[in-house]
Amino acid sequence: MAYHRIFVVIWLILSQLGGAVLALAPLLLAGVFGMLMAFGALEPFFWTIAFICGVLFTLFSLTIASWIAFFRKKDKVASILSGLCLLIGAVLFIAMEYLFKSSS
Repeated sequence: MAYHRIFVVIWLILSQLGGAVLALAPLLLAGVFGMLMAFGALEPFFWTIAFICGVLFTLFSLTIASWIAFFRKKDKVASILSGLCLLIGAVLFIAMEYLFKSSS
């Protein structure tokens, strides 16, 4: 394995774990609020489940695509796709922080 590919592997692992952790908090809160809203109305609950499944599917797809690109020796593409995982997690985290600050 080439020396620079070690850094790509480290970036893939850290960015995907970071994206998952950053996305986990908003998705967990959305799931809890969806359950709470289910007692009053069913429609917000289904929107929450669709949102959670959509984000998880996107993160999972980007993770798989980045590792496929890495194994095909396309390190730049793999790094960009893995960075998108981190970006999605960061955007969800920032959006949830903004929604909590604006609602209180």
